[in-house]
Amino acid sequence: MTSNHFLQSKEWEEFQKSLGRKTWRVEGVLVIKLPLIFGKSYLYSAGNEIPPSIDEIKNSAKKESAVFLKYESMIPKVTGFDPVTFGFRRSNKEIQPQSTIILDITKSEEELLGGMHKKTRYNINLAQKKDLKFSIADADRLEEFWDILQKTKDRDSFHTHDIEYYEKLLEVPFIRLLGVEHKDKFVAVSIVAFYDKTATYLHGASDYDYRDLMAPYLLHWESIKHAKDMNFEKYDLWGVDEKKWPGVTRFKKGFGGGEVEYVGSYDYIFSGFWYKLYTLRSLIKSIVKI
Repeated sequence: MTSNHFLQSKEWEEFQKSLGRKTWRVEGVLVIKLPLIFGKSYLYSAGNEIPPSIDEIKNSAKKESAVFLKYESMIPKVTGFDPVTFGFRRSNKEIQPQSTIILDITKSEEELLGGMHKKTRYNINLAQKKDLKFSIADADRLEEFWDILQKTKDRDSFHTHDIEYYEKLLEVPFIRLLGVEHKDKFVAVSIVAFYDKTATYLHGASDYDYRDLMAPYLLHWESIKHAKDMNFEKYDLWGVDEKKWPGVTRFKKGFGGGEVEYVGSYDYIFSGFWYKLYTLRSLIKSIVKI
């Protein structure tokens, strides 16, 4: 299957290399090596293609001291595709979101607004009356994104990467930093991937001190319109989960669109002993927050 997902693109592979990660392709499928403790590693692959050939990857796994291969399929669950038939087992740990909201932005602006929750439409309209300006920012404004991201992280208790990660991310040709400004200051920011006719919202943050301006609503609406102007066809809000992120999920669902559930996260185990240690350590970390 030919992939058209940004997680399998050449540009994403170069980004992974810039982070110091080893990459290679098996039958054209991108595989990334990620570190574990005691000199061990695991292999990782994600996208909308079938998993790479296990027979071909086993030799590499041995050479790289890999405990398992984590495969996260962005193939919709309704297709009936099942990685278990390839020897994988369901994983308890996910890296990429397994459910998302996707908007068909080939529709007119009127149709898109009509498909939104009435509160979302109201908040967009309210934000449009404020002194706010949408902008496509340069990477030199990364520090502003970072500052707001740290405030959001502390408020909502979610994981972020270090600033160097985002700096390198913005060097990817199809990645853009978008923002809404109030008096020349960012109050809501996002990082969006524009790849193969789909605009994917990857990271975002907003300044709680300016919450009454409803800037996040305007940011998404202007981002959707920007993607439409570029003749993109889909806007992917990238991750919903009622249990993990109830507030964020409610916010994203307000924009309408359709919910898509992917096949999910699966592991192919190369070493049962080390895999048990890995899962035990992950369990301990989740309990004691080390």
